[in-house]
Amino acid sequence: MDDKHGTWVDAGMGRGSEPQFPAWCRHRVAGWVGLIGVLAVGTGCSPSRFLARRILQAPNTYATWFAPTPFVTYGLPEAVVTNFPSEYLKVGPPEATLHYRVVEPGTYHLRFSGTNWVADGRTNYQFQFSAPVTEAKPLAPCGTILLLHGYSVDLDTLVPWGVRLGGEGWRSVLVDLRGHGDSTGRQVYFGTVETHDLRQLLDELERNHRVTPPVVVVGASYGAALGLKLATEDERVRAVVAITPYARFERAVWGIRQGYASWIPESWTQGALEELPRMLGVAPKELDPIEWLGRHPVRTLLIGGTGDTIAEPNGVMELTSKAAPGSAYLEVAKGVHETIPFQLNDLEEPVVRWLNTVR
Repeated sequence: MDDKHGTWVDAGMGRGSEPQFPAWCRHRVAGWVGLIGVLAVGTGCSPSRFLARRILQAPNTYATWFAPTPFVTYGLPEAVVTNFPSEYLKVGPPEATLHYRVVEPGTYHLRFSGTNWVADGRTNYQFQFSAPVTEAKPLAPCGTILLLHGYSVDLDTLVPWGVRLGGEGWRSVLVDLRGHGDSTGRQVYFGTVETHDLRQLLDELERNHRVTPPVVVVGASYGAALGLKLATEDERVRAVVAITPYARFERAVWGIRQGYASWIPESWTQGALEELPRMLGVAPKELDPIEWLGRHPVRTLLIGGTGDTIAEPNGVMELTSKAAPGSAYLEVAKGVHETIPFQLNDLEEPVVRWLNTVR
């Protein structure tokens, strides 16, 4: 559709749907079911091990025909994205190239709206955002925010947050995580490698005088979990806004299976959960944010939704109990996992208010 500030680019969650598994697993796992039996036998691999390998595979390497019609879509004027040039950084090991964009603070005046409707028994959601970015007046930076997207989507999903927080004086760094968007990498590591990538990115930004303290992470879903882990490892990160983070890796996977892929045999799912930590060379608990916060509490605003079956509200509240003093919990009534990061009408005021207590 056309907008006076540029051509609209429609991007659906099905483009690489997200879960933190969310949309990705719920959409992708469905696509795997018909392939697992044939491919697992053909490769001499057990169904559980095959499933574990697919979970670790870089989401941006999946064929686009794997993604079904999305039930969550969002629109951004092309100028909002292209006004912030792409930048790249080699990281590792394992070697990869991170793609990122920097949104300098300015008076962007973000506008947004959302709607939903029911079709064929399924609720669909659409969110639209616009901002006259070329008319913005620069602001002095009051801090730096790393914006981390969810699993199997990319940095475009958090551009609205970058623009909105830029209007409050924050310099926002939008990152395509390893194996996502325009970043490279053969697989994902669920935090065992990604936080090292992000520390190298912070190092690079500091070398170029593009980090203004305090440093805060705003992450959604998988990105929220990574933000919590990064804050426990890097003293430069003062706080985290964690939107729908999972407390325990296994619970997130079982939530996806129960809600969206119950036809996958329980034995295959359990086997994949046992294989994954071995493939990553870590103990199972090392994939759980609740363990990270238990060892090293972090000041965090945690956001959950009463309709979220992936990052269940009880788990998000449990994370809150482990967080450092000054932390808070915000619950979005009837919010579901895939939509909450786009619900700026519910989140912008409390998030901005909480960030003001950090800087």
